[in-house]
Formats: sequence, C-alpha cells, structure tokens
Amino acid sequence: MTEIRPGSESPPAPLSNPFAGIVPGTPAPTMPTRSATAPTPTARRPAPRPDPPPPGRRGTLAGTRSRAVPGTQEAPGLTPPPRLRRRPLFLALGVLAVTLGALLTTWLVTTVGHTQAVLAVRESVDRGEVITERNLMTVSITVDPALRAIPADRITSVVGQRAVTDLPAGGLVVADSFATAPLPVAGQSLVGVWLAGGQFPGQPLRSGDRVRVVGTPPERASATDTDAQPPVLAATVVSSAQAPDGHTLVTVSVPAAVAPDLSAMVATGRIALVLDSSAR
Repeated sequence: MTEIRPGSESPPAPLSNPFAGIVPGTPAPTMPTRSATAPTPTARRPAPRPDPPPPGRRGTLAGTRSRAVPGTQEAPGLTPPPRLRRRPLFLALGVLAVTLGALLTTWLVTTVGHTQAVLAVRESVDRGEVITERNLMTVSITVDPALRAIPADRITSVVGQRAVTDLPAGGLVVADSFATAPLPVAGQSLVGVWLAGGQFPGQPLRSGDRVRVVGTPPERASATDTDAQPPVLAATVVSSAQAPDGHTLVTVSVPAAVAPDLSAMVATGRIALVLDSSAR
C-alpha cells in the first residue's frame, strides 16, 4: 500500500494497456467513439407550480369548490366548468308562453279568414236621393253583428230605395240608412224649379236643404210693383241636377196646397232661390 501523507497528492493510477492480449497479426479492435451529434444530458428544471387561488375563490365562482370527476386526474391550473342547474319554473313558463302564442295565432287566422262581402257607398248619396247601383260597391270585412251591414248579394233590394240619411263615400250601407217610403209623402207635392246662374246660391244644394222660392218683379216693373211684397214659398230640396247648358234643375217638396202657385211662379222665370239652412 502507498501511504498518503497529508498535503501530498495521490499518485496517478497506472494506465491500462489497451493492446494487451492482442495476438500479433490480428486486426486491432476499434474504440467506441461518441457521436458529435449526440445530445448532452441536461438537468430538467421542475415545472413552476401555479399560484394557489386566493381565499374564498376556488373553481370558477367565489365560495364554490370544483368537483373532480371520479377516475380522472385534474390538470394543474385548470378548473372544470360549473355544473348548470335546471330551473323547472323557467321551463314551465317557456312552455306556457309557446302555448299562448300558438292559441293567439290560431285565433287571428280564424278571425281574419271569416270575412263577409257587404255593401259600401262608392259615391256620396244625400238624404232623400234614390240609391243607384253606381252609388254602391262591395267590400270584404269582418262583420260585427251590431253594425247590421247589408250583404252584397242583397244589392237588388237596396237599389231604387231612398237614402234616409246622408251616405258619405266609403261608409257602409246599414239597414237603417234607406227606406222604401215613396216620395212625395202624403200631403206633399214635388215641383221642379228651373234656375239659371245667379238665381240660386253658389253653394251646392243637397237633399234636405230648407229653401225659400221668392218671386221677383219684372224688368220693367212700376214703382208700385217694386214696393209690393214679393211672394215667398218655403220648400225642401229633394234633389239637384245640372244641365249641359248651365241651368240647374232643383226638385223641391212643398205642401200640396201651394204647389200650383209655385208652378206658376216657375213658369214666369222670375224667381230666385234662397238657402236658409243646410241643417238636417
């Protein structure tokens, strides 16, 4: 044994002969060499540990704990999604809303689909005038029984009747808007008044207007005729029509006793028509 003294280095170990035991004439064994591309072993650094969640915040919601699924390993730093709760109340409300929507749609389709063709007014008809087929038209609406509208297939029973009230264009023809009472009524007579421009007001005359027919003096009247009180007869307008030559034929209703006097006044052409009121 070699004694090693303190402060002295140990003697080097004897080198082994790599060619020992080789028979002359045989090829020398090759020495194993290390590949230059072989990776050198490096020390692995431990993966950084995630910071622990703050107190009271575990999982995704504050104050809740994430539950791991049995048989699986939770990945570090990842939390499973929260489990959703089923609300039976919200589910019932949704089913109720869908049911009410379906019922409302069915009611609307049923209501709109049940329309009826009824008579309406195409051109305005004044009170007392005869209703013609030209004055009427057909419309399809959802009829309310309270309206008492006239069905379109009864147009023949309306044509030829007289309007009891004014029928404006676009309105419906109801059961009380016309009557079969003939004109003139008992005790009245109809007289046609032929008027030129300047003998009646510029406002259009309508059926039901209350007027007065005034007798005017002749052109070469004396002072006595001028000072005399002119004859005046009250009447009610039944209809009014304008002729191509500019004259207007106004049909009025007067008491049967004064009808001859009015006819005589109209024959002279010396008359004027005064509109008192258009109230009906």
